[in-house]
Amino acid sequence: MARQYRVISADSHLEIAADRWSHRLPSQYRDRAPRRIRLSNGGDAHIIEGRPMLIEPVRCLEQKMWPVGGSFDTNAGAGSPEQRLKEQDIDGIDAEILYPGSLGPGFWRGIRNDEVYKTVIRAYNERLAEEYCSVAPYRLIGMGLI
Repeated sequence: MARQYRVISADSHLEIAADRWSHRLPSQYRDRAPRRIRLSNGGDAHIIEGRPMLIEPVRCLEQKMWPVGGSFDTNAGAGSPEQRLKEQDIDGIDAEILYPGSLGPGFWRGIRNDEVYKTVIRAYNERLAEEYCSVAPYRLIGMGLI
């Protein structure tokens, strides 16, 4: 019997801290991966070559972005797959199409070396499929990056 969906969100940002997937990079490129750092206020930020520090998570409204602080471990939309499923239940969502928000390919493109950049994309995609969406593949539908 086919799975029945009532509501699928097709516009769901997924913020995953880089340290959750950077171990998947070949060892010769790990020093060039995005890095999560802890701020003095307890919040998280990311740094990467060629870009200013990005305080996470950020909120967007009317094409403006501003940092709201907080932690990838606890903020809505940024925690574990289990946390995301609970958030779906609260919101009445049966499934989500997931892709990176502010911390994604545009930010990572601070890396100008194409080979390194491609390995970053590959590492993110592998983590998304194998470790995140695999928890509930009919509800957590990852959109791989190309």
